[in-house]
Amino acid sequence: MFMMAGTIKNAVNLAQMDQKWQQKKAAPVKEEQKRELTVQERELQRYQENMEQIRESNRRVEIANKLKAGYTLTNEEITYLRRNDPEALKEYEEVKREREAYEKQLKNCRSKEETERLKLTKLNGFMAQTKEISTNPYIPKDKKIQLLEKLLKKEAGVQAVHRAFTETLRYQQLPEEEKDGRHSSAADEVLKQEPQENAAAEVQSPQPDEETSQPTEGGTIDLLL
Repeated sequence: MFMMAGTIKNAVNLAQMDQKWQQKKAAPVKEEQKRELTVQERELQRYQENMEQIRESNRRVEIANKLKAGYTLTNEEITYLRRNDPEALKEYEEVKREREAYEKQLKNCRSKEETERLKLTKLNGFMAQTKEISTNPYIPKDKKIQLLEKLLKKEAGVQAVHRAFTETLRYQQLPEEEKDGRHSSAADEVLKQEPQENAAAEVQSPQPDEETSQPTEGGTIDLLL
């Protein structure tokens, strides 16, 4: 009980110190007010700096997790990347374009069966790129990791878009199969339009000789290094 009371008291003291510190920063400093910081003020200054570092670290982690999961960033998060990590923003915009293109392809599907076939075609394309990158001896290991992580983000984005689409009324109204028995060309269009943008195309690629895992809902890309 005494320990809890002491903890609460310390928290109150820190809050009060924090309030005083904010007031000091906001108030104009006169020449006669300039002096050496007291021990208490130095402690508060260190506390403020540590809290700012923690907030900065948490923001970076939060954005990184959203990117890995294929989620859309807020305008504030995009602005943060533009100021602090332009390369990450460039990669995010590339993944976003991939996600938007897949969403358009889904809307052209004429049956639930076709949406699943489209998804499988897309994931198999990622698998092919993964194997090509992983087995290419001309790509440095750190570059492979970077390229494979980008593919993981693209895959996560596609998976997220597909899940969201299957929850829409548009999807629910689709027939299970096409009534006339014909297969739509949406999945074939993916193969035709699949961008040849993996780094393995920039160097001579050897014949792949490693086996990769089959696509699964939870993630299709293995980091084969």
